[in-house]
Amino acid sequence: MTQCSTGLEIFDQTGRKYFGSRICMEAWEWEEKHQQAAYKPLVVESLPLTFRLVSDGPYEGQGFRVHLNQFRPYWPCYTREFRCEQVQRCVHDDLTCDGWDDFSDERVNAGCHLLTPSEIVNF
Repeated sequence: MTQCSTGLEIFDQTGRKYFGSRICMEAWEWEEKHQQAAYKPLVVESLPLTFRLVSDGPYEGQGFRVHLNQFRPYWPCYTREFRCEQVQRCVHDDLTCDGWDDFSDERVNAGCHLLTPSEIVNF
């Protein structure tokens, strides 16, 4: 197992750990560095998944954020679904224009006119 004082472990019912063993970051770096980490989107087809935040220190924090999607791996998509051709999956239209890159397909948020963090701060 990767040795670090603070990290996130993700594993399925078989005990298989995703992303190696542990996504490591020190507690004070978590918010800043998780956005910079280039982790590929993870598609899991077996449930349940367990998320375990491990810390060896007396850190206080705001926890962590995780973004989960449910999608249909079938085509054609229904009327109220966005069709991602790149990975051949369908997600509900409510997941478009939410600021998340759900399938590494920029079209999910294209034309949404979402504000960037710098635009929000300048208000």
